[in-house]
Amino acid sequence: MAKVLTEVVKEDQKTTELLVKNGLVFTEEGFREVTIKIVDEKIVSLVESEAGPLIETAENIIDASGCLVVPGFIDA
Repeated sequence: MAKVLTEVVKEDQKTTELLVKNGLVFTEEGFREVTIKIVDEKIVSLVESEAGPLIETAENIIDASGCLVVPGFIDA
């Protein structure tokens, strides 16, 4: 699990943003190549193209190349 996350300051409130890229993500339609955007430990969107408004730094990206990503199988 990634331990380095980027804090983004928005309106006097710190949030943590993380991106999971390059993996095959399991969705309702089956496996798709999308980027998962996670804010404060919750999935907020699936982005299909790089045109989406993503704040990318080396610290907030998990490269899931060659991996199957199956969010929601374990919910703590």
